[in-house]
Amino acid sequence: MNDNAALEQVPQKRTHTPKIIMLDLIETLKSLVRLDSRTTHPIDWPGPIEANEEQVAAFIRPILEEMGFAIEVQYAAPHRPNMIAFRGKGGRPAFGLTAHMDTVGVEGMKIPPFQPDIKDGCLYGRGSCDTKASLAAMLVACQRIIQEGIDTDLIFMACASEESGCQGSRVVELSKYNCGGFIVGEPTSCCPVVGHKMHATVEFICRGKSSHGSRPECGVNAITRAGSFLEFLQNEIVPYYNSIQNPLYERGCTFSPTMISGGTKSNIIPDACSITCDMRLLPEAGSFEDNIKMIADKAQAALGFPIEIGYAYAAFSLKSSLDGCFVSSVCSAVSACGGDATPLTVAYGTDAGCLSNKGYDCVVLGPGDIKQAHSAVEYVPIAEVHKAVEIYTEAARQYASKINNG
Repeated sequence: MNDNAALEQVPQKRTHTPKIIMLDLIETLKSLVRLDSRTTHPIDWPGPIEANEEQVAAFIRPILEEMGFAIEVQYAAPHRPNMIAFRGKGGRPAFGLTAHMDTVGVEGMKIPPFQPDIKDGCLYGRGSCDTKASLAAMLVACQRIIQEGIDTDLIFMACASEESGCQGSRVVELSKYNCGGFIVGEPTSCCPVVGHKMHATVEFICRGKSSHGSRPECGVNAITRAGSFLEFLQNEIVPYYNSIQNPLYERGCTFSPTMISGGTKSNIIPDACSITCDMRLLPEAGSFEDNIKMIADKAQAALGFPIEIGYAYAAFSLKSSLDGCFVSSVCSAVSACGGDATPLTVAYGTDAGCLSNKGYDCVVLGPGDIKQAHSAVEYVPIAEVHKAVEIYTEAARQYASKINNG
């Protein structure tokens, strides 16, 4: 059996009228949290991986098929599925819901990561907040939209590898689907987010020359060079990015060294040392490629030795227009459900950046607070998960009304 057989052997379409079994929202969320779907490496990582999204996709698929969705699975990499589900008549822009299936790792967690626990009105576990609560709420919302007869075509998409830089949504192919827009499930406390920064990762490499540890003068210590480079970054580059501001954002661009690696043995002068950095860029900062070249060039001029660019990856920023039918429908739904519909911007990146770059209107909205995402004690308030269902359903209702009435 090949890598994809577990999902692909299920028929693509159902031929009978579905009899929908009512989903229990919190039990569905518990089931999702129990499934280990960690993303701890980029999607093209050549070595072994700890977990993948296939179990989550296999859990979601029969639920969607029971609702009458036709399923398409597109693999971004072995065991890394993007699942697209469509239900409707076609020929009109569909209402889209999407959330990612993967989570970050579990190192340093202070609670059992895959044993969902309810305490003080919150559900705990890895992925509970980011973003399996959105997945569960969207599944239940799809059920309600269908049962209430809301007259709209539906697209539900579950993406892989968001936590490694939105790599799943970057490669998903949606050209054959007519989608009017997507609500992208992320922890926003059920408030609408219409803009976020570009999230980028870049590795800078300092080279040296190896020698025996007893004769350091015969070599060039790459770690010492990396130390000078770090000082340059802190004194020159970090302040530069902090100075780039946008009144819609609480903070300007940010630049942070986050990982360092160098040396092979304690008695060998190292010939290479790499520094990996996290970048969050406003549109005003320009292209990712121009920015990393600028950093390397300025550092080389200031320090007198070459700075190489190694691994580099950027996920797109988001800037949604408030005037479109889809975005206005979502914001109106938030207000109708008693929430604060003020459009927000955030510093973190999401799949909405990639989907927006493909031409789809997007609003990021889901239960939970981003402060709990990736945390050692991750949780989501249960009341917010229920609220998300109401907002998603109401957004579909308002969008259908606008589409069908011109």
